[in-house]
Amino acid sequence: MTPEVQESPVDKRIDSPAFYQDDYEATFARLREQDPVHWQAETELWIVTRHAHVREISSSPEVFSNNYGVTVGAHAIARQLWAAAEPADDANRGWELAELRRHIGRRSSALPDLDNLQSLDPPAHGALRKLFVHSFTPAALRPLEDRVRELTRGVLDEISTGETGDFIDLLAAPVPIYVIAELLGVAKEDRDDFRRWSDVVISAVEPKTDEARAHDQAQLQEMFTYFRDQVALRRQHPQDDLLTLMVEAEVDGEPLSSPVIETLAKLILSAGNETTRSSISSAAAALAQSPGERARLIDSPALIDTAVNELLRWGTPVRAFCRTATRDTVVGERAIARGDYLALSFVSANRDPAIWPDADRLDVTRKVQPNHLTFNHGPHVCIGQSLARLELKVVIEELLARFPDYELLSEPEVTPSTMVNSIRRMPVVFR
Repeated sequence: MTPEVQESPVDKRIDSPAFYQDDYEATFARLREQDPVHWQAETELWIVTRHAHVREISSSPEVFSNNYGVTVGAHAIARQLWAAAEPADDANRGWELAELRRHIGRRSSALPDLDNLQSLDPPAHGALRKLFVHSFTPAALRPLEDRVRELTRGVLDEISTGETGDFIDLLAAPVPIYVIAELLGVAKEDRDDFRRWSDVVISAVEPKTDEARAHDQAQLQEMFTYFRDQVALRRQHPQDDLLTLMVEAEVDGEPLSSPVIETLAKLILSAGNETTRSSISSAAAALAQSPGERARLIDSPALIDTAVNELLRWGTPVRAFCRTATRDTVVGERAIARGDYLALSFVSANRDPAIWPDADRLDVTRKVQPNHLTFNHGPHVCIGQSLARLELKVVIEELLARFPDYELLSEPEVTPSTMVNSIRRMPVVFR
């Protein structure tokens, strides 16, 4: 089935990081109004921009599968591989691209035939996910707050009043990497490796040269070797950490293999580090750029929980995840064919004026209900969202208590990515 061609309100290809270097929010606003389930023929992607449609698709794994890729970048790579193979005909193109995306997703696993947790559909997804549910509930994390605050204060102690520097390196990056390293149970001296590996996991989803791809794969193998050694140690000497939890866990009466644990540890590392780093930096930037809202939060500290929710909506650290249609269906009156790939834009859904009036304005008093889609929705809702909220809350509280008048020295430099809404450099002065 070929989607009906319509005049496009999209000026640039959504499968290029360059799309997000310009005023992409204006593009999404036009799409939400004119064509909320939009077929972009140049990329062979559906772009889904309204909150209701993103929520609907995320809630229906039997119709919209995770198993055939979850990133826009995976689709771009699949199309490159398809073109290089010079297929005789493309009658089955949609579904064969889906199979290629599945293969590409497995490149970042410890074994080439192993699916990542985020690429699994129910019931396999739920069986692995439930291993961690109790470790990341608000009640389970409550004792961790004092430790997160201690780590944050320790980082801030290294910053002097009047000091200038990169906010990412000085604060936004260290705190989440310290927290996730402690949860996994790794040594302090390995934290720099954790950050490097986490960055590679995120960047590896984009199309690259063969040389750059080989470099990424070498970094991933170094990470998996590290976790393999850690798993072996936990089998001999259990500790109170997530690696030991996985070593001692069983699914359907069978223990997890080392490659499965290594792949799960990779996901915990990247999700627990990159997205929280992005949330902290975007929140700090938003408050600096909205001094009235920052002053309101400083004057009324009890607003912190409401403000955190609004900052998460505003900053949306993951731009989009994707789904593959497992059968012909309809979304928003548009006919979707089996094998079609749909990019669910969280950054657009979180600015949907049908849900939040004046959605483009930061408001630390806003009651964000129904909830934003920063942490996804449905079976794949982020299992670590309570930890992310906790870290963001503590860092913002401590930052405003220590340096309430910090200022941006220039516009934040955004990471070129189709997946993460991340700031890679943000010069500030701490006051």
